[in-house]
Formats: sequence, structure tokens, C-alpha cells
Amino acid sequence: QGFTLVEMLITIGVIVILATVAVPNYLGNRMQANEGAAVATLRSVMSAQAAFQSAGLVDEDADGLSEFGTLNEMTGESPLPNGSMARPPVLPKSMALPLGQSRVLKSGYYFQLSRPDATGLGVSDPANARNGVDAGNAELHWTIVAWPVRHGQTGGHTYFANERGDIVKTRSRVYSGTANVPPAG
Repeated sequence: QGFTLVEMLITIGVIVILATVAVPNYLGNRMQANEGAAVATLRSVMSAQAAFQSAGLVDEDADGLSEFGTLNEMTGESPLPNGSMARPPVLPKSMALPLGQSRVLKSGYYFQLSRPDATGLGVSDPANARNGVDAGNAELHWTIVAWPVRHGQTGGHTYFANERGDIVKTRSRVYSGTANVPPAG
């Protein structure tokens, strides 16, 4: 009382047809969810930077104007230049940089924060450091870029946000993984 060969072939054919419809829909939905999470994370970083700066936690050039923070400073994972910690943290620990890294992996996207050097060019934040960042320029500017771990699989767009509250995305340039990385802002 088993299945006949014809019944097995019909069953396999139905499964193949369902898979060809379901898999692309699943991947598309996953990419959309990752992209939505990336934009929400960028908005969180914008709010965190505003809160960090308005709290006056870092003023390395002692001019009375606070600088924007690093990811690890805002998550409370590394000390501020004066040795204290941001308490309470203004970003969740999931946005903390791993030791020696300059980017965070979250929801299928890499995130990399940059603040300007003395010439205004972006300097990517290595974990636990403010090296090369100009305090005067860091009072005015910061950028963050989010790009997919695997373009076309984990996301289809690269996003850019800054201190003005702008979030823009690109479709014409493909950034993906750790080899094809967007330039610092």
C-alpha cells in the first residue's frame, strides 16, 4: 500500500512549484525587515547623538561646546575622556563595537560611525578610541553608514545618516560585506 511513482512525481512537482514561489518571497520579506531595522537603528543613533551632546559629556577642547560621541561611549562600554562612563547609556549594548573593530553587525547590516578630523574628512571609530578626530569638528558633525552584509540577500540598499537628521539611501552603488565598504562620511 505505498505510493505509485506517478503520485511521488506529482507530489515532488507540487513541492518544487511551491518552493519557487515561497523562497523569493521569504528572501524579499527578510530584506525588507532588515532594511527597516537598519533605518530604525540609524534613527536611534541620531537620537542618541543628540542626547549625548546635549548632556555635555565630552568637551576635549574645553570651549564649552560638547562633542558627539563614539558608539562605545554612547553604549557605556568605554570610558569618556575624563574617565567616567555615560550612565545611563543612550544606546543599547547591541551597538557597541567589538574590540579592535570599527563596525557593528546588526540585523544583516554593518554600521560604521565616523566623526571628522581636522580637515573635515571622516574618521571611522575604532573601538575604545577617539584617535584622529578633531574636537572642534566633532562638535558639529558626525555620520553613520549602514550597508548589507550580503547585497541582495540581507539588504538591497546602503543608508547614510548625519547630525542634521538626514537619512538617505543609494541604489546605484553596491556595497556588501567587509571587502566593498562605503567610505567614511
